[in-house]
Amino acid sequence: MRCAWFKDWLAFLATPCPLCGLSSRRGDLCAGCDQDVYATRHSRLLCVGCANDLSVHKTPLPTWNSAHQSDQNAAAIHSTGNSNPSVNTQHMSQGLCRLCQRIPRPFDAMFCAVDDCFPAALMINRFSRCATDLTLSPVLAALMWRSCQSWLQQHPIYQPDFWVPVPASNAQLARCHCNPSQELARSLSRLTGIARLPSALRRIEDAGIEDHVTAQRFEHRRIGLVLDSDRELTVIQQAAQVCRAMGASHVIVLCAAKQID
Repeated sequence: MRCAWFKDWLAFLATPCPLCGLSSRRGDLCAGCDQDVYATRHSRLLCVGCANDLSVHKTPLPTWNSAHQSDQNAAAIHSTGNSNPSVNTQHMSQGLCRLCQRIPRPFDAMFCAVDDCFPAALMINRFSRCATDLTLSPVLAALMWRSCQSWLQQHPIYQPDFWVPVPASNAQLARCHCNPSQELARSLSRLTGIARLPSALRRIEDAGIEDHVTAQRFEHRRIGLVLDSDRELTVIQQAAQVCRAMGASHVIVLCAAKQID
C-alpha cells in the first residue's frame, strides 16, 4: 500500500524531458516534444502494412478511423472523411499503399512510433547507435505502444500473446554492447503485462534469422516482433516468416523509428 502511494506521489514530481531537458512528468516527453516527435507523425494517414505515409504530399490529417476487413487481410480499412485532393484515396480504401497491395507481407501489420529524423533522431541515436542510453527504453516503448493501441483495440484478434525481440547483428552488438530491441521488449512487457520471449529467435550472420525454441511454443499464438528501427526490412520479413513457420497465427511488427528515405 505504501509502495503504491509512493509511486503515485512520485508521478507528480517534475522530471526532465529526455529530449529537450525541460520539465515533464513520469520521465516522459514534455508536451512540446511529444507534439514534434509523436503527434506530428500520427496525425497523418499511415499504411498499416509498412507504416509509410499514405498522403501523396505528406499532408497532415486530423483523425482516422478503422473498420474491420476480411479475415485473410490484416490491414485496417481507414476512412478519414478527408476531401483534400492531394490525397490518393483510391489506394487508401484498404489502409494500404500501392506496394503493400501488390506484394503481400509475412506480417499482418507494422507500426512505427517516430520518424527517424530531427528531432526524434536525437533520441534514437542516443538509444541504439551511439551511447546506448537505456533510460530511453521506457520512453520509446510507451510511444511504440501508443502507436498501435487504438488499432489493437479495434482489432483485438491481433493482440500479441508474446513480445519477441528481433536479434541484433554482430556489428550492432559490437557498437552498442547490447540488443536495443531486447531492451524495448523488456520495457514493453513491463508496460503492457504481455510476456516476452527474449531467446525465441537467433541471428546467424549470412544465414538470416532462425528459430531458437520449439515450434509448439508458438502454436496458434499471436506474436509482436519488436525492433528499434525498420531499416532492415529483409530481417523483419525473415523473422516474421520464422514465426509463421513456428505456428504463429498472427504477427505484428512494432518499431521505435521509421527510416526516412
